[in-house]
Amino acid sequence: MSLQQALTLCDASCTDELLRAYKHFQSEKYFDRRLVECLRQPKTEKAASWLLKHYLEEGFILDELLVRKTLLTLLQTQLWDTRLHLLQCLGMLNIETELAHQLFQKLKLLTADKNKMVRAWAYNGLHEVAKQFPHYKTQTWEILSAVAENEAPSVQARIRKITRLDYYSLQKDCG
Repeated sequence: MSLQQALTLCDASCTDELLRAYKHFQSEKYFDRRLVECLRQPKTEKAASWLLKHYLEEGFILDELLVRKTLLTLLQTQLWDTRLHLLQCLGMLNIETELAHQLFQKLKLLTADKNKMVRAWAYNGLHEVAKQFPHYKTQTWEILSAVAENEAPSVQARIRKITRLDYYSLQKDCG
C-alpha cells in the first residue's frame, strides 16, 4: 500500500491512526516528497498536513522545493484543519523571498478566519514571517497590537505570547 492509499483510508481525526501511518512510512526513501504531494490532494491533505507537522516537529527539514509546495498549499487550501497544521509548521520552514509577500497577505486575511485556532496561528504566522523578513516587523507589531479586546481568549493568549518576545521591544518602546 502506498502512502497516498493509506492516507485516503486513514481517519485523519484519529491521532493513533495517523501515528501508525507515520511510523510505517516515515523511514521510506522520499517520504517527505510523497507527503508533500499528498498535501496537494483533497482526499489526503488533512492527514498529510498532520503528518508533515509531526515530521517537522521530529526535527526533519524540508528542502527548498518542498517548502515552496507546502506554502503554496497553505495559500490555496480551504480546509481549516490543513490550514491550522500548516500554520503551525511556519516556524519550522525557511520561507523563500519570492513567497514572503504573498504569504504575509494571506496570513493577514486568515486573521479574520471564522475558526479561532486558525486566527491565532495566522497571527503567529505573521510573526514567523517577520522573524525571517524583518521589514515586516513594524507592520506585524501594528497588527498584533491592534487586535480587538473582543477576540477569543485563545487568540488573545497566542498574541500575548508573541508580543512578550524581546523581538518587539523596540516597537513597544516607540509605540
